[in-house]
Amino acid sequence: MRTVWVRMKTFVTDGFIGAALMVVYAGCGECACQKAPQGPETVPVAVASEPSPRAGDEAEVAYGPEADEADGQLDDGDDEEELGEGEADSDEFVAPGSNGTPALSAGAIASTAPPASATARSGLGSAVRDGRRVRQTPRTQALLQAEIRGLERLFAATPRRAADRPRVLRRLADNYAELAAAVTGDPQREPAARAGAIRHYQQLQREYPNDPNLDEVLYYLALAFERHGDANNARRTYFELIQKVPKSTFIPLAYLGFAEMFFMESTGDPTKWPLAEQAYREVVKYPAPQNQAECYARLQLGHALQRAGKPAAAATEFRGALRCANAHAQLPESAAVAQAARRAGARP
Repeated sequence: MRTVWVRMKTFVTDGFIGAALMVVYAGCGECACQKAPQGPETVPVAVASEPSPRAGDEAEVAYGPEADEADGQLDDGDDEEELGEGEADSDEFVAPGSNGTPALSAGAIASTAPPASATARSGLGSAVRDGRRVRQTPRTQALLQAEIRGLERLFAATPRRAADRPRVLRRLADNYAELAAAVTGDPQREPAARAGAIRHYQQLQREYPNDPNLDEVLYYLALAFERHGDANNARRTYFELIQKVPKSTFIPLAYLGFAEMFFMESTGDPTKWPLAEQAYREVVKYPAPQNQAECYARLQLGHALQRAGKPAAAATEFRGALRCANAHAQLPESAAVAQAARRAGARP
């Protein structure tokens, strides 16, 4: 184990207030250099030397035009591992936290917490976090695989400077993400499909950094990382979205990504409830209906406060979730949020 000291830095951009943690010193075990300048905003953090492997990373599942159609799987024709492309050492990035609140490095969290995908796979909140689920009619695996094969061939034949090339690449990434949702629970196909989505979103981000839909690409890349169990890169990408496109409509959803991961991790480490609470409070700063996550975030904030031993504050948020869901019945999962808020004791 090594010790890393982090310092809180608050920044303000166009009225948006967030928090970034910056690594200012890295210790080296028990050697003399482990002493770091301490201050009211400096927090010692234990960081595991290596993040634990993600389930499915070694799965030899093929997706793409060169697939062996006898087994019904696809192959992207690229044997290189690209999930780690652009990754920095896990010690070098620290997730946002609230002022004065101890925060852990993303590397430490990723290496000690259960897979982040556990709460993101299904259930309440899935449609809120992924608007594609609301817009799309579910398609069969066979149809998705056939379309991916066709898109891979089309993309390979499209000139690099062609105007429609980024759209083809985006369709590929989205189709892999849709396929991953269709095979959720399959120990080989789901991780391989998630990896395909990540690879194509990363390529889109890398080759078209000025794409007008960069915020959307970053959000769905972060969500794909999260559902792949890669908390470190999920946090890194959500944070990149917040920094690069601060006025994006995806900002509250990015904060919701932080909140949901902290919520899940808090069930095993109660010291992280303040981090979950802070992240949910960032989400609800953006009002519905423009922010489709407000009602759900208030519900989850209530649960976080309840589990942190703050029943009065929790009750306030449950009532807020019910009012929000009743006032914005057109938003995804509003009826389910209202029902859950009533089960928690909220009344109109």
